[in-house]
Amino acid sequence: MKMKKSKLVIGLYIIAGLLGIVTIYMLISSIAYLNSYVQAYGVSITDLGEDAFSYIMSNSASYLIYGILVFAAAKILDEVRMLRCRVECCGCASEECDEAVEQEADAAEPAVSVCTEIAVSNAGKVPPIYTSKSFIRY
Repeated sequence: MKMKKSKLVIGLYIIAGLLGIVTIYMLISSIAYLNSYVQAYGVSITDLGEDAFSYIMSNSASYLIYGILVFAAAKILDEVRMLRCRVECCGCASEECDEAVEQEADAAEPAVSVCTEIAVSNAGKVPPIYTSKSFIRY
């Protein structure tokens, strides 16, 4: 049973994709500009060397970095949302919970949700406490 992705996460993936496209466009346009500069002034690309590389990177690197950051934000939001759903639904964040949900989805007639049963059984328990030394569950 797969969760639907939120609109925010989908939007962030789309923005990351658009930033990737802009990065490629800026790379191509920077190289085309340098090519026309070399042809117009009769210098070789090796004479430009470091300046050419700097020009290409300054025009396209920022879009690449923003794209990577937006993509990472989307992945993190998606993972946090999935983990939160597992904890709220099942009361746990382990893979056993995922297997129980998948088995429930495969069952022909799920009368009561496995996650609902687990959540009801965990309703009276105190949530876990995290310390610097270990994980303590009461």
